[in-house]
Amino acid sequence: MEAVLGLLRELEKTARVKSYTPEQWRTLGILVPGAAPYTRLWWSVEKWQETAVCGGQRYQRGRRDQEPRRSADEESPVTANLRRVAEEFRRQYRARNRFEGPGAG
Repeated sequence: MEAVLGLLRELEKTARVKSYTPEQWRTLGILVPGAAPYTRLWWSVEKWQETAVCGGQRYQRGRRDQEPRRSADEESPVTANLRRVAEEFRRQYRARNRFEGPGAG
């Protein structure tokens, strides 16, 4: 058992295998039913990359599906608020500085 574990650790140092806990694998979209939470699970880097890419694509699709949809004509709430605040500052500035703006001097 120790020899196998030593070999796996050596392969991990040379980036040929990956080892994560079941919870970390679950975060990557890989379910490992029945595995103890404290154990390390090993997988070849090629298999891990293949699965991680698929899982990442699934995650991105899920995120895009959850984002609110806006048409190109709609203004962002942040932009609308910035415009409102800027207009308020301009109005206050003109009220204090009567010699500024259209028709001044």
